[in-house]
Amino acid sequence: MSTNVPAHIARAIARGAASTLRVPVDRRLLRHPLPPAKRGDSKPFHPAAGQPVTLAGVTPTVKEGRRAYDIACHVTVTVHRVDRGPLGHLTAEQAGMEGYPSPTAFEVAWVQRHDRAWLDGQEIILRELGEADDDIREALTEFALARYRYRWSLREAWTLHVTAAHDIDQYLAPTDRPGGSMLGYVTSPAAAMPGEPPVVFTSQLDKRWRLGAEKRHGKARAERESAERQARELLDAEERMRRAREAARMNHVDVHDELRLARKYAREHAQGKRSEAAVLRQVERVETIAYRDAA
Repeated sequence: MSTNVPAHIARAIARGAASTLRVPVDRRLLRHPLPPAKRGDSKPFHPAAGQPVTLAGVTPTVKEGRRAYDIACHVTVTVHRVDRGPLGHLTAEQAGMEGYPSPTAFEVAWVQRHDRAWLDGQEIILRELGEADDDIREALTEFALARYRYRWSLREAWTLHVTAAHDIDQYLAPTDRPGGSMLGYVTSPAAAMPGEPPVVFTSQLDKRWRLGAEKRHGKARAERESAERQARELLDAEERMRRAREAARMNHVDVHDELRLARKYAREHAQGKRSEAAVLRQVERVETIAYRDAA
């Protein structure tokens, strides 16, 4: 599965400087890397976690008087999570994760990529009116922002959370083949430099170590919490509430209302108005809040 993106976005994802990619829901992606041979090579895109996608980083150019694109690089990414919803207006942080310096830059680039024909029509009209080049550029930016607001912001889009697929075998590519490489690397040994072994990326080693450490620490934490929970269940309700209050104070969380309700249930249980199970359920709610890790 392949699609084209601006070359600077493909490079940002390869460096790890960008981690999300938004795609219109009705976008048709290619079965094979660009350029497509026929219209029949495309099909509707239904992304899923774990799916590899090849990004063709392109730069705009003009060939024989017509707008065209040159492929600057290929970057294979792994999709970790897929969200679907209205495109909306991005925050500065979200725009940065897309590889853009600001939400405005993202919106202008979105219209330039997905509504190019309309934008070209506006440019033709402005040139026929005799506008200067600087005025045309400024006007097209304002047109693109307005077009995004009224045409695109409410449309649904896929949000792909991706990372460069450095976990696949890659080899150094000859310098005379930059167009067919992934920023200087290829996935085929036949296209690599003679006798070149697979590349081991530092980010790949760090990722494996981090995942292993998180798994070990998570298992130890779960076992510890299970043992502590079983020990608490042996105590009476009053002692459990006292310890929960101390834990909440140390973890800087507020359990005042929940604790007051638990004491009320305990008094009603002593009067025979409420069951012991109801008291214990409320105490467990207090403990769930009090014993969570400090933020």
